[in-house]
Amino acid sequence: MGIVDAPCPNTIAKYLPTNKKPPSEKQRMSWLTFLRIHAPHMWGMDFFTVPTLFFRTLYVLVIINHGSRKLEHFAVTTNPTAAWTKQQIREATPFDHQPKYLLHDQDNIFTAKEVQDFLAASGITPKITSRKSP
Repeated sequence: MGIVDAPCPNTIAKYLPTNKKPPSEKQRMSWLTFLRIHAPHMWGMDFFTVPTLFFRTLYVLVIINHGSRKLEHFAVTTNPTAAWTKQQIREATPFDHQPKYLLHDQDNIFTAKEVQDFLAASGITPKITSRKSP
């Protein structure tokens, strides 16, 4: 199984691109790098559901500090709304104990204008994850 008439290395090199662009700033700073740098100043929030014995659904909001991995706040409701979520964020950030960044998914409650305006007024920068990200 020998290769007949193989091209020489110089011929192969001729067709390879010679002007490789340096990586862009966005490529250099990947998401993992961003998390490592900003973990002490970043909190994350998300909902998960809990079915009850009577087949009702409870929604649990969890806010966690990524730097210390401490659970900063949690709350349970049967009907989450943007106003309720805003109040929970307010309760989780007493006496100026707040993150620089708040990581959340694209849930309609988190992306509601009321919640986003509250975060901006509080000096918290929201970081929204991409769709279908784990």
